[in-house]
Amino acid sequence: MMKRRNYEYRGRSGINTREQTNPFSKFLPIETKYPEKCEAPGNRGRPNVLPPPFDGTGNWNDYMVQFELIAELNVWDQVQKALYLAASLKGQARAILSDLDSTHRRDYSQLSAALSNRFSPANQTQLFRAMLKNRARKPDESIPQLAQEIKRLTLRAYPEAPYETIETLARDYFIDSLGDTDTKWRVYQSRPRNLSDAVVVAVATDLKRNSTDS
Repeated sequence: MMKRRNYEYRGRSGINTREQTNPFSKFLPIETKYPEKCEAPGNRGRPNVLPPPFDGTGNWNDYMVQFELIAELNVWDQVQKALYLAASLKGQARAILSDLDSTHRRDYSQLSAALSNRFSPANQTQLFRAMLKNRARKPDESIPQLAQEIKRLTLRAYPEAPYETIETLARDYFIDSLGDTDTKWRVYQSRPRNLSDAVVVAVATDLKRNSTDS
């Protein structure tokens, strides 16, 4: 009886890749191994998405939420985040750069902290509360648009207030801003629980009045 012989196949590198009992196994394809991880494309070349400009008039907290997501998408490190944030500043926000030395301008923590101290809603609550008190419905403004603006100002005027308080304040400011005395009274008489309820009654009253006038 003939003895079975073991054959070894060595690749170009000389490493024994498999041990076979079949003498023709060396003609079979060798399993190819691929690297487990690839370098993220955001680290090379141009960014996938650029952050929008910030001029100091928009909501700083909303802007920073979006900026952090864009930075994550582009896989920016801390230095890159600082540079792109600085490059995104316009108008009065850009003036912050002149208040910082060259080192702090490239320090993301220092730069974002300086911008937060200047433009955070917590430092502008009195301004937004005054805007709420003086807000009135514009001639061509729809009731849903007015409600959306009132809600936005309320969130900025009372950034630490719980959700239920925000809803109550927004409802009351919305009723005060309606302008039309009849609409105000009907919304108030309906005893709305929140801003959404007040908007429904105001829209219905507005439509009924417009249909009667026509």
